[in-house]
Amino acid sequence: MTGCGSAIVPPEDTWNSGGFVIPEKAYYRSVSAAAILKIMDRPGLHPGGPLAGRLVQIEPIEERHREGLREAAERDPQIHRYTNMYSLGFDRWFELAVAAENEIPFVVHVDGRPVGSSRYLNIEPFHRRTEIGWTWLERAQWGTGVNIETKYLLLRTRSTGRASCGWSSRPTRGICAFAAPCSASAARSKAFPQAHGAPGLDPRLGVVRDRRRRLASGAVAARGEDRAARVLVRCAVEIAAIRAEPDDAAEQVTQALEGEPLRVEERRDGWVRVVTAYDYPGWIRADALAEGEGRLVADSSGSPIDVARSYLGTRYLWGGMTEHGIDCSGLVHMSYRRVGKLVPRDADQQEDAGVEVGVPESGDLVTYGEEAADHVAFWVGDGRILHSTGREDGIGVVEESEPDELRARRRKLVRL
Repeated sequence: MTGCGSAIVPPEDTWNSGGFVIPEKAYYRSVSAAAILKIMDRPGLHPGGPLAGRLVQIEPIEERHREGLREAAERDPQIHRYTNMYSLGFDRWFELAVAAENEIPFVVHVDGRPVGSSRYLNIEPFHRRTEIGWTWLERAQWGTGVNIETKYLLLRTRSTGRASCGWSSRPTRGICAFAAPCSASAARSKAFPQAHGAPGLDPRLGVVRDRRRRLASGAVAARGEDRAARVLVRCAVEIAAIRAEPDDAAEQVTQALEGEPLRVEERRDGWVRVVTAYDYPGWIRADALAEGEGRLVADSSGSPIDVARSYLGTRYLWGGMTEHGIDCSGLVHMSYRRVGKLVPRDADQQEDAGVEVGVPESGDLVTYGEEAADHVAFWVGDGRILHSTGREDGIGVVEESEPDELRARRRKLVRL
């Protein structure tokens, strides 16, 4: 089942594609896709009425669907773990769906009852192309054929009086090409990590996972008396250590930043076991948390390597994620995260999430290690790298010629 986006809440100066939000200034948006469709005098993708099949009936989302969809969405909240509904909450997700200009969200009905949603997205009227995805369905519908029939009905959207399905080579006046999720996924799964949601979505707008669909070290089952009480909280302090064990002396594995959404797995003696939006588990002090949903914000434009350069001179700190201290994989993670791309946290996972390249370009990653990657750097070009180094003569984040000792340990050149 695909999701309706990653766990990100859009600030006012961003736009939402169903996945990670990107600062509006980073993209050219003079007119919406819907407006272009109208200007070009092409048939729109909005159906004239409900689309009905043997199992389902689908129609564009409207305000009257709110409560029915809420019931379906809240019946099993864990199915939204990797979607933006997880941190947005249902009402905000629904409001964005109803107000969407560049996407067409649908409600899926079974036996007259809302059971989920899907949508057209990445609409490209000039190329007469769109994608279908960000689908979620209540668990009871999984494996019943509802998902397949929903996609089939959306693929049958009429263009010039006849149905078009899949990739079409015949010119028509309407939408003639669809990104087929199953085909795209199969074609790319061996080579490139997929955004969680509709396959084919520009990865700059999504969550990048490794080939095993991980963002970080997998969380083990929660222990303790409130195993089932998994709720969303947010980091209430500027920086909070997330540790391997509920002990101030334990290893810092990563950090939570103010406002960051976290999922509670367990509470124990003033500590809370949480999982981050990028699937990283650990223990955090209870007094560093506040009730309510948090947000991750893409607050920078430009490229990840541009953001990485803003950390030059920052000291090296194991598990660090800020200008007060940062480690090598934290630098990569934050540089991508701040431009709208949520990537894994650790060097080996970042390597696994990338496509190996023979000739690197500026901004690609270089990984180092023996059996597994234990260090990662940005490739600058001309034999130079940008990274956070913990070696004795390093000052933290530096841009330098690739040191001989690292070159001898080089594993891969990869592109996210």
